[in-house]
Amino acid sequence: MKEPIYFEDIHANEVIEKLANEFGASLIDSQGAEGFLLPEKLGKGIINSHEFTHGIETTVFDFSTTKTMELSFNYPLVCPLRVIYNLGDSINISLEDPTTDKIKIDPSQYLLLSTSTKFHHILEIKSKSDISLIIIDIYRKDFEEKIEQYLKNMDSELVDIFRDLNGINQFYHKSTFPKKIAVLIEELLDSEHEDFMKSVFVEGKTQEILATTIQTYMDTKNGKGFHINDAYLKKLEQVEEIIQRDLENVPSIAELAKLVGINQNKLQQGFKHMFKVSVNNYIRNQKMSKARELLESTDLNITEISERIGINSKSYFSKLFRQYYGLSPKNYQCRFKEENASKSA
Repeated sequence: MKEPIYFEDIHANEVIEKLANEFGASLIDSQGAEGFLLPEKLGKGIINSHEFTHGIETTVFDFSTTKTMELSFNYPLVCPLRVIYNLGDSINISLEDPTTDKIKIDPSQYLLLSTSTKFHHILEIKSKSDISLIIIDIYRKDFEEKIEQYLKNMDSELVDIFRDLNGINQFYHKSTFPKKIAVLIEELLDSEHEDFMKSVFVEGKTQEILATTIQTYMDTKNGKGFHINDAYLKKLEQVEEIIQRDLENVPSIAELAKLVGINQNKLQQGFKHMFKVSVNNYIRNQKMSKARELLESTDLNITEISERIGINSKSYFSKLFRQYYGLSPKNYQCRFKEENASKSA
């Protein structure tokens, strides 16, 4: 495609509708989400979007392409704050502003961007590329009431950016995102939920990704960077593998550190940097994720699932699961089975 596809003052679902029309694809609409499969003449994969409350929207580009694409976004009335996460091949963002060079976003990098109401920006996708992008748009006027929970720990410059409700001022920041964000994005992309559960799951993951990004930005601004060399990274990845391999019998932190040959402090520091959580919180997160998977994919009862993830107290497991997913394990399992049965009917 030689000419850019232009989008002016339209939201994520409308972007998807216009792209589907341009590409000659059929829309798939489900529970507030819209999307379509990329036609074979252009490549293979999916593009979809979700619109949530408080002015938060996501657009997912997850495909391989045989054609060059240019998508031009213009917001002369209200410019959202946009966060672009790249897990695939490198892409470029061209800004209309002549004082700003083209921005290249490499794998594992994110871009915080507000082009202002004066300029547009073009997302450039090269032919023969594997594209895996998550774009979160935040319409700050709608987001205003929700932002209060972030303000007390937020960098003053970022507070000013969020309070620029109509997006009058230009801003951008590019950095590498930690593995914690990569894991969250992969969970979002790999979700097998549908309908109601899909909407709830994607909204929760989107907010978790956004909150972690804000914290990452503040850490970078405040000089709290933490260097991990290749040898150190391999040891942390070994610990991650040990935890995921046998959630029923996860070793203690001291034992984990000894198994890979680093001290406990370095283990804790490394996990905090990579995943934005402590080792214990990471283990708990993995246990709850595995429990949800078992509730959806097996006929094991609650006691059996609790034992499978190394939690001996059924009541504690139920309490913890409710904290994560808003439902007891039993109610979650019933809701999931009911929805699947209604689809099969």
